[in-house]
Amino acid sequence: MGEGVPVPGGSTSRPGQHADPGGGNAPPGATRSGYHHGVPSRVVQLPTRFWASERSLTAFLVLLLLTIFVLPPLLGDRPLARFTLDVLFCLLLVGGAISAPLSRRLRALIVLASVVALLTRILEEVAPSASLEAAAILSRLVSLLLLSVVVLAQVLKDGTVTLHRIQGAIAAYILFGLTWASAYQVFMVLDGEAFHGASSMRDLVYYSFVTLTTVGYGDVTPVSHGARMLAVAEALTGQLYPAILVARLVSLEVASRSGGP
Repeated sequence: MGEGVPVPGGSTSRPGQHADPGGGNAPPGATRSGYHHGVPSRVVQLPTRFWASERSLTAFLVLLLLTIFVLPPLLGDRPLARFTLDVLFCLLLVGGAISAPLSRRLRALIVLASVVALLTRILEEVAPSASLEAAAILSRLVSLLLLSVVVLAQVLKDGTVTLHRIQGAIAAYILFGLTWASAYQVFMVLDGEAFHGASSMRDLVYYSFVTLTTVGYGDVTPVSHGARMLAVAEALTGQLYPAILVARLVSLEVASRSGGP
């Protein structure tokens, strides 16, 4: 009793384990080779493989565009619509952090910041307070900043330049605009007169992308010194990022074609 039972292939199955016809012990929870808890292993691994590939950059970009540019005009400016979009955006940040190829600590940090932003936003809806608003803004800023760096690192890493990586570069550019919008919101919470013509996060998102692309319509303007310096930094980023990105992608493509590192 308790001894292993010989099975074909020279392996030994132990009590409570199913024999693997391929010559080994099946993993815990598996009913037969290639299955996990009754579900084919290929089906279980498919989402993981997808989010670990460069195709996830394209999927992340599509979700980002829907959440930021498509849904807000459709849902309107009602409080419930704003709350729904905030929740969807926080969930998108969590999904982006989970999908990115990160170390466990960095992934946990981004997920933690995103979850804190989500929970504080929900609590703020139930019991509004200045402290909850500040916590939500800061946690969202941290998660956006970290996720921007992670996506950009994945785009600029060594390897062949693909369409997915180019779309990932666009996603990083959009994340830059959202990161600055959250930073502007910090200044607006600290000083209600920091911006002229802006009264909500939507106004700041609009102003951020107008500044990042150096369009500058002039309907929203920074008033405080800190807000102005932040706007200058964003405008410089909007000018330098495309030039640096193109130079890096070209060098990667040349190195790939020549067989270099």
